[in-house]
Amino acid sequence: MAASTSASAAANPNKKSYQVFINHRGVDVKETFARSLYLRLLEKGLMAFLDKEEMQQGYQFFSQIERAIRTASVHLAIFSPRYAESDWCLNELLLMLESNAPIIPVFYRVKPAEVRWMLGLYGEYLQSHETKGRYDPNTIKKWRNALHQVASSSGFELETCNGEELVLELLDKVVKCLSEIMIKPDLYVAEYPTGLDCKLKDFEDTVLLQQQQSGEPQLLGIVGLGGVGKTTMAKELFNRKKTDYNTSCFLSDVRDHAATRSLNLLQSQLLKSLTGMDGNIVSVDQGKGMLMESLKSSKALIVLDDVDHVDQVKALLPVQTHDLDSRSLILITSRDMGVLRSSKIDKSSIYTLTWLNKQHSLELFCSHAFSQAYPLAGFERLVDNFLHCCKGLPLSLKVFGALLYSKDISQWEDELESLQQILPSDIHETLIISYRSLNKEEKEIFLDIACFFINQNRDAAISTWNGSGWRAKRGFLNLQDKSLVEVDGENCIHMHDHLRDLGRQVAASSSPLRLWRTENVIEDLLHQSSDITVRGIRMVHDEYSGYDEDDLFGVIDTENAVLERILRRLQILHIEGSLLERILMKVKLPNLLWFHWEKCPHSSLPAWVPIKNLRVLQVSHRRLNTMSFGEGEPQASLQLPESLEELRVYDCN
Repeated sequence: MAASTSASAAANPNKKSYQVFINHRGVDVKETFARSLYLRLLEKGLMAFLDKEEMQQGYQFFSQIERAIRTASVHLAIFSPRYAESDWCLNELLLMLESNAPIIPVFYRVKPAEVRWMLGLYGEYLQSHETKGRYDPNTIKKWRNALHQVASSSGFELETCNGEELVLELLDKVVKCLSEIMIKPDLYVAEYPTGLDCKLKDFEDTVLLQQQQSGEPQLLGIVGLGGVGKTTMAKELFNRKKTDYNTSCFLSDVRDHAATRSLNLLQSQLLKSLTGMDGNIVSVDQGKGMLMESLKSSKALIVLDDVDHVDQVKALLPVQTHDLDSRSLILITSRDMGVLRSSKIDKSSIYTLTWLNKQHSLELFCSHAFSQAYPLAGFERLVDNFLHCCKGLPLSLKVFGALLYSKDISQWEDELESLQQILPSDIHETLIISYRSLNKEEKEIFLDIACFFINQNRDAAISTWNGSGWRAKRGFLNLQDKSLVEVDGENCIHMHDHLRDLGRQVAASSSPLRLWRTENVIEDLLHQSSDITVRGIRMVHDEYSGYDEDDLFGVIDTENAVLERILRRLQILHIEGSLLERILMKVKLPNLLWFHWEKCPHSSLPAWVPIKNLRVLQVSHRRLNTMSFGEGEPQASLQLPESLEELRVYDCN
């Protein structure tokens, strides 16, 4: 029998795994109670086997029943008056016991004692089987033991005199019982889900309720930086909402599956959730075809987590939104707003997940660092320092909190100092994913921001990048879509400290060079080979005070030719006071696009300032009293270069 089942299953391309097997006597209940129960279970999203409904043409009758019994998670034995008349029912009962899955008895117009002790019709039918001699005494004994064992379990009872209303009540009870048994276990969300309730309430108030009122399929998105908590929020929402739908499916790590060419595995997972079918999907195109009809007819909750390309959405949801069941909810999480828009999610249906507030940041960090929601005495200052570094990013709060658990104050101070140098690997690997998703120009823009343009005017930065020949506005918008940068109400650019540190780590080993560490600028310049290109330099007093011009610039005359070759393509320059001036006045900077000179020590711009191609010029200092080029030769009317798009003069007379 088992061999027959195996061969049939292997040959059957549409084999299913069932959650509920309905064992029943057809002449008593098939077209009444059993069929009503079957349909009610389907409405609840439970895959039930009722032979007439589920049999497939061309395959052995009993092998299909046997496989359904062996794969079902729970069995329902409907004991009706003529049940024991059928050797099929009795043999199914034996297989149900062999499977070790739970069996719930329903006594339909018979009393439990009649079945348990084989009284009345049950005793007569078993005696008839024995008298006819079709079955050996050992089989009859097994049937008797099976009936006694199952009928001794607690179940549901409908007596002979009960009317139609009580039949419906019995159906309700059985369906409720099976639904509770079959509820999927909750997904693990987080050890400390701090602030999650507030975020979910905001999501429901601003996005979910609006969609529910539309009467159309709900296609929603959550976007945010890696590590901000998109997956955590999606899991919690899934756990809370899944019982409202006939079926539910959470597809994790879509991006990773796409990278390893295994989206077909996610298609198989989704297909099984929708239909119970164990389809062997060997290609994405095959999976699309198999999913289309099921998606149209299922009231489903489906989550696609961590999507980074619209093709992944098309592979898993190969239907138009209006073709989905109107009662369905589809949620897609991504680091990229552009992916969600390309997936035809309305802007009003996309929720941008932001950092935790100060109180929730404190609670999450301390929960991991101290196993309580507040700092231990003596650690308050250090906790504040770490919270400042983490800026509300849940991943960082969790990683640093766990890293510092059970460590003393001196170790905390060491970790805080090392944080200024390099990010922990967990944080670095999460954030670098977003950087790697950028194209070449977007990566260059990202590195420029990390090194030079934080707190600078967005339009001025875009003007500079345009001067570099890049599609600056589009590139910057893509960084915003990926939650890598933000723009405040005054049009200034902001970036999370960890993204800034990541960008500077990458820039330190990239070409062209970006020199932003003031204390190392001179040394870095004098130790480069002549074929190296420097894109930008930032050197300001507030980051460097140990400055001796004679010591640092004593070699400038002998190295002048090398420096000029290194700086010939310099496009971004931010200096303070006289820092670097002794170098800059000796070299030509024909490609300079952005020049910010804080505390300019001159009354007007000196003649060495290269203005020909400048896009942005920002100058400040109280000594500056005339805006002219060439100190000592003030001009009545300033002839600005045609390329200049922004001129800002501030903190001067």
